[in-house]
Amino acid sequence: GDDLSSRDAEPQIRVEVDKTQFAEKYEEGMRLLEELTPHQSQQLEAYRKVGGSVHIKAPAGAGKTFVGLRLMLDVLVLKENVSAKVLFVAKNKAMAMFVCNWICARHKSSRAWERVF
Repeated sequence: GDDLSSRDAEPQIRVEVDKTQFAEKYEEGMRLLEELTPHQSQQLEAYRKVGGSVHIKAPAGAGKTFVGLRLMLDVLVLKENVSAKVLFVAKNKAMAMFVCNWICARHKSSRAWERVF
């Protein structure tokens, strides 16, 4: 009773990836970002002239998240309009908390948290 197909079959390899370290390194890198690239600045300025809603579409690594963070910071913290609001939709709670922490770390006011939540 040997089954030839099971003896000749390719060995199965199972690979598991722990994304925790990647997520931590990504967040660490994002926390250090302060300045937009010239292209990002130019595009953000073009948006500011028009206003309204914004949808950022670009390849991976182009800085979409950072541009969004800068825009939210401008609207929530740097503008004089205390009733300004933004909607940030995150895939998970960790990303939502990262965004809150990033914005609040750049604003000294204790009211920054109130404006984020």
